[in-house]
Amino acid sequence: MYRARSHKNKKWVEVQRRYLMMNNEHSSADLLTKPVKALLDSDPFTIYQTFTYQTRLSNHEENFAALEEYATLYGSIERSLFEDLKRHDLNVVKQLYLECFGITARQFNAIRISLEGKIESATQSLIANIERLQEKIAALSKKLPKIKNPLVKHEKGRLIGRLKDNLKTLEEKLKNGKVSICFGGKKLFHAQFALEENGYASHEEWLEDWQAARNSEFFCLGSKDETAGNQSCVAMIDVNGTLTLRLRLPNDLVKEHGKYIIFSGVFFKYGHEEILKALASGQAVSYRFKKDEKGWRVFASCKQKNASIVTNQAKGAIGIDINANHIALVEIDQNGNPISKETIPTNTYGKTKEQAEAIIGDACKKVVILAKEKGKPVILEQLDFTKKKTTLKGSSPKYARMLSSFSYCRIIQGIISKAFREGVATFFVNPAMTSIVGKMKFAMRYGMSNHHAAALCIARRHYRFSEVPSKSSMKMCYKNCHVTCPSPVRKRGEHVWQFWKRAERKLQTVLAELRRAYRSPCPQ
Repeated sequence: MYRARSHKNKKWVEVQRRYLMMNNEHSSADLLTKPVKALLDSDPFTIYQTFTYQTRLSNHEENFAALEEYATLYGSIERSLFEDLKRHDLNVVKQLYLECFGITARQFNAIRISLEGKIESATQSLIANIERLQEKIAALSKKLPKIKNPLVKHEKGRLIGRLKDNLKTLEEKLKNGKVSICFGGKKLFHAQFALEENGYASHEEWLEDWQAARNSEFFCLGSKDETAGNQSCVAMIDVNGTLTLRLRLPNDLVKEHGKYIIFSGVFFKYGHEEILKALASGQAVSYRFKKDEKGWRVFASCKQKNASIVTNQAKGAIGIDINANHIALVEIDQNGNPISKETIPTNTYGKTKEQAEAIIGDACKKVVILAKEKGKPVILEQLDFTKKKTTLKGSSPKYARMLSSFSYCRIIQGIISKAFREGVATFFVNPAMTSIVGKMKFAMRYGMSNHHAAALCIARRHYRFSEVPSKSSMKMCYKNCHVTCPSPVRKRGEHVWQFWKRAERKLQTVLAELRRAYRSPCPQ
């Protein structure tokens, strides 16, 4: 996972590897993604991560016509391949496509790999939709018996029936492997049925945008065995440090535009040095050309080796609890005692996409820089995005709006990516019961919020410190009121999390009574 430069570092690497691969309730190999597992198994001391950088192709308008024809051919092949792969063998289809469309074998592989990524994304989206429908049906079914209005109850029952029919349809699609992809986007496709509302004067105007969206990009697959890491798009380093890209056109376009088109003076504002290092070391570099309103952009993707580790988990750790509008951060020492805490705002509600990315990027950078300064690893909870949203659901409309803009996955990826470059180790723990344990065990003891208490629990769990409850009554602060209730009986021999599950149910009952008391009128 990390290159060992000394005996001490090598020993630390082995400890970290064994911890990650341990199959227990706190850390499981299942928490790692398949690519990370493969890298761990192939080389235990080095890990690579793919980074993508982009720049705009300026002063090359004479080549834009060739790029548009390339993208049109690429989109047509991709859509045809999507249908043909359902009925024919890949090897047979490949040979036919090379002859019919006049493309190279490498260009076909680029189309195939790009299409496989879209199919995988559509499959995962289908699975997520099935889980969402299951949760919605369960919630409505639980709520239905409590509804007293017969008309509302009837409508809710009909809604459950429609949701079950949709669920059955999606499950059949997943079982039969029937994945649908709308090339060009569903939003733009449905715009043709409401032209005036979407700013179109005629169907022909919409059709022009539709064709442009379906034929707006193409992909050049890289390989470390090829010249400059990519035979379809060869990058040459100029004297001034910029790049000259030589793009290989499909055979059908050679007669009109030539075999190659050249883009000189290409410079990436961010990541240019990393691309130069990848070219110098013979790594694979993949390119994606994409058209937008301003012209053409090129995206370069290459693998980057991790920085040497500068953190030491023997000093302690930094626990992170990600919430809808902020990140709760708690630093602990080697004994699990909290040293400091911090709240980093990440409220993205009402912000544009660029503003949200900037807010999240600054927050992730602040977390990693703090961990680097302290010399301690970052501990995160390995939790699914939809499940995290489910745990944060509230009754307030304001909180619901804030939750809709919650970017849990983006924050996790941002922290991991920044830590990878800065040499900060990151670990994942099982998130089960962290909120209730922190709320009932640490919040009032250390005078911190429930979110900081959860972050403390996450950091302590990495070291497997005790989560055994105290023998006294459960205490917590709710809306500036101190709430106390008897602790559930702990059964001998059972796991401590079983106690916390019962404690959470009991606490919910107590808080429900307290809310009703808040709503009831005061006696005269």
